[in-house]
Amino acid sequence: MKSVLKPEGIIRTNLHSFYERSNLFRAQSLFKRIGLMDGNPGELEIKLAKDTMKALRNEVLPTLVPITLDSIRAACLLPLWDGSQSVISLVERWQQIQPVDPVTLEPIHRQMAFDQVKKILKTLDSFLYVILERSEKN
Repeated sequence: MKSVLKPEGIIRTNLHSFYERSNLFRAQSLFKRIGLMDGNPGELEIKLAKDTMKALRNEVLPTLVPITLDSIRAACLLPLWDGSQSVISLVERWQQIQPVDPVTLEPIHRQMAFDQVKKILKTLDSFLYVILERSEKN
């Protein structure tokens, strides 16, 4: 430090406990995972990080909580690996994968499939495993 500090220079430090900064560490981890911290962040990376933080709800932070899904729910969500999907397309897929109620053997109606998909997506959204966005109406 002495070799890089000017004779009249000062060193500023900012000490915080791990617990006080845990939310910042989580945000940094998220930005590393999506590639915003691969190199020295430029204007684009800084803007994307700021926009991401502004878009998050106050009660939600990135988490590493494992979510378990049964095979039917996981199969319904597989198209999300390829890119964005409409809820309607996921509902249609749900109806193809599970056309009947396993208990009553009655057909799964569109509203029931919609409710199931909505419940799964809301759970995953709360832990940032998926990011839901509203589509613009034409």
